[in-house]
Amino acid sequence: MANEMHSVQYIDQSRLDWWDPVWLQHIASSYGFAHAKTVCDLGAGAGHWTQALAQALPWNRTAVVALDSDPGWIDVLRRNKSLAGLVARLELVEADATDTRLPANSFDLVTCQTLALHLNDPAALVREMVRLAKPGGIVVLAEPANALNRAQLGAAMACLEPHEVALLVEIWMAYHEGMRDRDGLDFDIALRLKGIIESCGVDRDDILCFKNPKTIEALTNDDLTSEYTEENFNYARIGGIDRRKWNDGRELAKRISCIREPVIFMDSLFLFCFRAK
Repeated sequence: MANEMHSVQYIDQSRLDWWDPVWLQHIASSYGFAHAKTVCDLGAGAGHWTQALAQALPWNRTAVVALDSDPGWIDVLRRNKSLAGLVARLELVEADATDTRLPANSFDLVTCQTLALHLNDPAALVREMVRLAKPGGIVVLAEPANALNRAQLGAAMACLEPHEVALLVEIWMAYHEGMRDRDGLDFDIALRLKGIIESCGVDRDDILCFKNPKTIEALTNDDLTSEYTEENFNYARIGGIDRRKWNDGRELAKRISCIREPVIFMDSLFLFCFRAK
């Protein structure tokens, strides 16, 4: 659909359950943004990330700027009464997250969730976040490392031989590489983000990375062969996987799907935090 909002297939209310409020409180208190008075959420989408933070933190005196480049999401944000009720003031801005045109040195906290993974130049986002933050202000990016999610690594290690597990990892790493090459989507950007931030002039020792503990959870296997679609094969093929390996992977997925015990889901989100100078 030509006018479909960006990322609409990924953004729903389940995002409000991605984070443990107690854990967010601990990180925010430890790192110093629990009582931020001015916040900018870039690529805000429906506002779930800022809402999760505001539910966990005492932000009833905090002014929030929620920014997105898509007017459709701005409309959704305008109707998000839950978020508006959690903060002192909510301002909506339609703009490019890498070139917001907002005043420099304006915010105690500049943040985003699953935004850098969509960008051809994530370093441009980091530079804009640094520009927007006050001296000593905090920049927080929440980004994923999902490469091993589709490989169902926890289940594979429980029932497959090491060389079979290695094949699944190879297939789905290639899938993500193909997705980066063809569509510019980097769903395991967390594996590279520290280096990207460092390339923007931030000292590597000043970048802290926290793994969200809530995204590792026990699941019961469904039919994992549903991931072995022709569309997904085309991404994996770009990443270097031939038809034979793809078919072998599907057969391994059938074996994993026979397990009915809970297994470990490897999907992971990470918070990258640093202070602007």
